[in-house]
Amino acid sequence: MTELMKIQTFIQAFAQAIASILESDVTVVDCELIRVAGTGNYAVEIGDTVSHGRFVNQILTTGQSGIIQNVAEDIHCQDCEKRSYCKELANLAYPIFKDKAVVGVISIIAFEEKQRDTLLKNRAQLEEFLKYMCTLLE
Repeated sequence: MTELMKIQTFIQAFAQAIASILESDVTVVDCELIRVAGTGNYAVEIGDTVSHGRFVNQILTTGQSGIIQNVAEDIHCQDCEKRSYCKELANLAYPIFKDKAVVGVISIIAFEEKQRDTLLKNRAQLEEFLKYMCTLLE
């Protein structure tokens, strides 16, 4: 069991709180690509392996935040099994650290055009917000 799965109940409540403030969905994936928490469309996928592992793997490997501005055009989405029916419009992801090792990724997901516009317009502030939220998880 991964470090994040050990505190899954807390992380789910944490994700729900963030989602309600940001009015966008939030998901948390651990280092084994298992969805630890999710809101909205991803609430039913908790415990499942994520299909868009390429993007999440990049965050896990580099320890750097990342963004998919347009799912239809992003290179990370080209090989995804859900690409033809994906409802995501944009995805802002930030690594979660424990003892300087990346143990997971938290993402803000836009499923509506208004959410996507807000995400892209406020990217720097939202990354900073996620940074502090991840510090709380540490």
